[in-house]
Amino acid sequence: MSSAGSASDEEAQELDEQRADWTRRILVVAFVASTLALIFYHLQTTKAGLSSALYLITQIVTTIGYGDIAPTRRLHRALIALYVLLALVVLAYFLNNFVKMLTDREEEFMMQVIEQAGHSDIVHEQLRDDRLWGKNTQFCKSTVLFLSYIAFGTIFYSTYEGCSCGYGSTIVEGCDPTSYETCSQGKNPGQIKDVVSAFYFSVITLTTVGFGDLTPMTVVGRYIGIFWMLTGVVITANWVGQLTTLFLERNDHAEKKKLLQKVQTLVDEVFAKLDYDNDDALTRAEHHLYMLQKYGLLSNATLASLDGHFDKLDEKKSGQVNGKRNKSYSWINRVD
Repeated sequence: MSSAGSASDEEAQELDEQRADWTRRILVVAFVASTLALIFYHLQTTKAGLSSALYLITQIVTTIGYGDIAPTRRLHRALIALYVLLALVVLAYFLNNFVKMLTDREEEFMMQVIEQAGHSDIVHEQLRDDRLWGKNTQFCKSTVLFLSYIAFGTIFYSTYEGCSCGYGSTIVEGCDPTSYETCSQGKNPGQIKDVVSAFYFSVITLTTVGFGDLTPMTVVGRYIGIFWMLTGVVITANWVGQLTTLFLERNDHAEKKKLLQKVQTLVDEVFAKLDYDNDDALTRAEHHLYMLQKYGLLSNATLASLDGHFDKLDEKKSGQVNGKRNKSYSWINRVD
């Protein structure tokens, strides 16, 4: 590859990074600005107070959607609809980055296996065991944090909002907030949250189901709920992700172990299959394919697909593909 071609690739990569950086900045600025604008408009039109505005924004961002506070004016509804669409774009962007991070981690692990190719199979088995142990540890940590958030919601709302008459647009007319007895046993009782109901409310909220039959009803409850919901939804998503990853890792670990044992019993067969020129020796390329398949990084189906692709390019059946004559390998033309 020529130095000019290398410099051009580096410039293109740098340009892509700059575009990604600017895209991230624009999305963040647009989201923050629209959030502030929506809060300001809500305060000016509803006179419901900052807690209600932040509470509404939190329901939108977390997709909980209790429905206890909803826009009634046409302009307000239009602004919220546009805000929801923008939130989806921002969510998709950062979700893509998260998936890329997971993919990079998987590639890093594969590189570790490849780099250890010269060592014994015990080393490879240790790498996989360490990886599975790490996934178990991460899952346990995320589980403790997830259960802690459910426990906090259960204890706080069953204690502080055992019975609440609400306020603002969610006030229960005729409810007497003087005591628990007057609130719960009056002609128009308030919203009651015993331990079981608070536990139900916490699970329904953190999983973003959001039925709306139970909601935060006090100013303090909503302010606490804003932080609790924003962080709790992320923690719940992380717990689900860790659980999914653990299941996949366990299955993958078992499959790779079976595959490794199987390949170990069929070393001669794998060697013969990849010795394309039948000279009882492996070239550098054949060796790489052998090691990739031996350690479960290259499936038989993928290898067969690669062979089929090569056969299509090797029209003369010479066992070689000419990069200068084949358009599929036009990138090879950039040589010194």
